[in-house]
Amino acid sequence: MSEYTLANAALEIRFGDDGQVLSFKDKRQDWTYGGGGDLWRVIYARGLCKENYARRGCDRPLISVIDNREISLVYNALAGDDGPLAAKLIIHAILHDDHVAWHISLENNDPGAVIREYHFPLLGDCRLPENARLIRTAAGGQVTGNIKASIRACHSQYMASDERFIQMDNLYPGRSASNCYIFDCGDRGLYIGSHDVSFQNTLHLFRLSGDVLEAGIVKYPFISAGEKVACDGFVWKPYNGTWHVGADFYRAWADSWFKPQPRPEHVDAMRGWQRIIMRHQYGETFYRYDEMETILKDGLAAGIDTLLMFGWHTAGHDAGYPEYEADPAQGGQDAMREQVRRFQAGGGKVLFYFNGQLIDMDTAYYRGPGRRLSVKNENGVEHQEWYKFGSIGTALRTFGNKSFVTACPYCEEWLEHLKSLADLAMDMGADGVFFDQLGYISQPCYDPNHGHRVPMMDPMAAKMRMVKALREHIKSRNPKVSLGIEWFSDVTTQHVDYIHNITGGANPGWFQEWSRYVFPEIVLSDREIRDDYCGVERRVNHALLLGMVSDVEIFRCRKTVAAAPKYAAWLKEANGLRERCGDFLLRGRYRDTLGFTLDNAGIQARSFIARDGRMAVVATQSEIDEADGVITVPGFSYESCDGYGDYGVIATGDQVKVTLKRYGFVLLMYRKG
Repeated sequence: MSEYTLANAALEIRFGDDGQVLSFKDKRQDWTYGGGGDLWRVIYARGLCKENYARRGCDRPLISVIDNREISLVYNALAGDDGPLAAKLIIHAILHDDHVAWHISLENNDPGAVIREYHFPLLGDCRLPENARLIRTAAGGQVTGNIKASIRACHSQYMASDERFIQMDNLYPGRSASNCYIFDCGDRGLYIGSHDVSFQNTLHLFRLSGDVLEAGIVKYPFISAGEKVACDGFVWKPYNGTWHVGADFYRAWADSWFKPQPRPEHVDAMRGWQRIIMRHQYGETFYRYDEMETILKDGLAAGIDTLLMFGWHTAGHDAGYPEYEADPAQGGQDAMREQVRRFQAGGGKVLFYFNGQLIDMDTAYYRGPGRRLSVKNENGVEHQEWYKFGSIGTALRTFGNKSFVTACPYCEEWLEHLKSLADLAMDMGADGVFFDQLGYISQPCYDPNHGHRVPMMDPMAAKMRMVKALREHIKSRNPKVSLGIEWFSDVTTQHVDYIHNITGGANPGWFQEWSRYVFPEIVLSDREIRDDYCGVERRVNHALLLGMVSDVEIFRCRKTVAAAPKYAAWLKEANGLRERCGDFLLRGRYRDTLGFTLDNAGIQARSFIARDGRMAVVATQSEIDEADGVITVPGFSYESCDGYGDYGVIATGDQVKVTLKRYGFVLLMYRKG
């Protein structure tokens, strides 16, 4: 069998004459990351079967190599598992100094088939060091230690072909922060990314067949006969150093389109918010408008001056959307406007909640334009969602109360309605407008009347345009009013002032360090620190360590922080430090573990750079009664410290020794030179 090789001083990739990758090697580390499996798969529908597949050509590909740096593979027909597939596939790979860039072109010439997806590039038989971790960007960041065991835990039971492989995956954008993942091996690793500015639905794919691991990328073109697609920007990059090297590589590409805007002053100073549901879906009222001053008083006692106000309208939280009426029984808009004014006069800020995509099916809006604007599935049926909120009974939490459809983000009429909701909030004096779920994925839409391709497989690109337009509309009326959304997805994040996170990141497996390091400009909240029963000291410290602001949701948003006195007391200490050292913790650039050394791995420490160039190192520990560590910051001189809990600092020359009792938190300040 003939072989074809691309090689330079750093990398080597070998192909067989069937076009498959035989090996992919980092010559600097003398390590082969994999090879020998499929490089690509095409999934197509024909007849009754929607998932036929092809992974070989009917004949061997036409292969051409240029200067051991470029290779092209041309397949003029594909061998499907139900017979030949009339499709042309062209793959092109370019070997750069330190990475391989891939391009694919796919043309469907088969009148009886629809090419639904392609898997490319696939790295078969992945060979990783024993210490390898998988860093994914799902839900802002996740880290997996035992990769194969984690995939095996994803057995689908009876839903899929698990006898062939077990699959773990995550979708970008809308469920993942960035379009890449990293096999992190400590002082080296492998970065796999899709640098695709179409922001189409992209699956990060991990499959285990027996004990053989395959990693790849999936796109969903859904092309019929006579149609073709092309996509470039697929990257394999082995690197030397920590995971930050791969993260920097992604950010360098993202800088070509990621353009964050200055945020309002109140967001720059925001230490967090109380997330309060005023009235719930099933009609229970927790706080009236005239009790907002109590909410503020309780928040200020813990250092929180902002209210993220859910369920403020008549129907209550997760009900009645997108019809938002200030409760007439409480005085309507005039009463709300007055209570917002009083809240602000007391030193507070109010962020008004709206949902960015749900439409309650029991509303006049649904019976009017809602049906027309809703997402339809492949069979023309509306996509529906249910949120089962309950109280002391069982029927609501068992059977539910409300049904929703979701608005297609391509519909301009929906965008105009969201603008009108922002106007409503601003007319009532809002400091900020928050749209839930606008950073989260929408389902593919098959409604041909919405002006998009069918199926619509780039919902987050549409949401990006929607969020950008909302920002421009709000800022045109009042630049001081902030815009926030839920869920960190880089494509939408660039156009907002803050993100209400989907996880606090303090539990094993979560890795919010990814979002904070790659996109430090964005204000990101913690989440899921509830009540006094979840290790509040450790979790609050962790959020502060990462420079996240506090999402306070006591009793699932039913009470103020005063109902959790342990949490409130610790949060008061943390917020005191946030306020005193806001140049670092609120407005500084998060640098994770870079820029300093620490000789005790049992202490968690991170660094921040202030806008004036000063540096801070923050440190804490929660595992033992007392821990010592020596911190060194090359190129900087120690100035002073601050903190809370039980800590000690001794500065000697260019070293600083910190002593931390359990839950102690210290911030060390440095200047250049």
